[in-house]
Amino acid sequence: MAKFVRVAAISYSTFGDYSRPAALRRTILRETRERFDRLRGFGVQLAVTAENVGYYTCDEQQPESLETPGELMTIYAEFARSERCHVAGSVVLHEREGKFNALVLFDDRGAVAGCYRKNFLTFGPGAELELGFRPGADIVCVDTAVGRIGMAICFDLNFPELRERYKAARPDILCFSSMYHGGLMQSMWAYDLRSFLIAALPLVNAPFGIMDPFGREVRFASSYVPDPVADINLDRVMMHLTWNQEKFADIVRKYGDAVTLAIPPSIGPALLYSNSPDRSAADIAREFELVLLDDFLEQARKVNAAARPPRSDGGR
Repeated sequence: MAKFVRVAAISYSTFGDYSRPAALRRTILRETRERFDRLRGFGVQLAVTAENVGYYTCDEQQPESLETPGELMTIYAEFARSERCHVAGSVVLHEREGKFNALVLFDDRGAVAGCYRKNFLTFGPGAELELGFRPGADIVCVDTAVGRIGMAICFDLNFPELRERYKAARPDILCFSSMYHGGLMQSMWAYDLRSFLIAALPLVNAPFGIMDPFGREVRFASSYVPDPVADINLDRVMMHLTWNQEKFADIVRKYGDAVTLAIPPSIGPALLYSNSPDRSAADIAREFELVLLDDFLEQARKVNAAARPPRSDGGR
């Protein structure tokens, strides 16, 4: 059944002075409150903040943790609770095991629903490992009222082994909080995970914001609209055109506006969305015996492996 969710990517920009860390922290906290305030009343159900917010508000004298939230986490929790909105908020966590660059997910009551600790930290002079940060070890996918949510931070996007773990976890939405844009990597992650991707980044970077499971723009930030908001439909299936395309006309004839078919011009698969309150995209796929993309690719692996001549080393 159709599952429309209103999401927002909150970009990062500041008038703060980076040469004065204490004043910069106060400025960013004030600006973060203001950015959230501008989203009040819009019915946003999931909002994501950029990595810079947590990084530059970190204060060793006023540490934040899940047990003792500080000013930044309080901003996130209050907005989540008052607006009935999930928030994936960037924060530096000080825990018994060390200091972590994290995304904390608050549910629509303002309670912590999950916490992702950046797995792959930057290294070298002045980078995270040298500044005493510790890398996390786990991926995080949280089942929430708005869907299954995964999280990644900045440098993480460069590591296919992390992407493979998330692919197996099958999130509906990946929240990407970063200082680095990622470019092609954003689209690769969205497509490989078959998920929507919400990127919250510094506004000076290239276009970013909300992407569909093909890695295409749904709504991007700009100097005119720094915090893009969009409605996305999580009730979807992805399939290859092979064996399926000839059935699309019959699906549209039967269901009309109750379905949406998205077919990019250049890569071979298609997305089927259900806009119906009574029938899911998976129901329609079963009805018309559609072959889903990952099943199709797995079958391709098997038939090719069976037909492939042995290698000289005896393998296939």
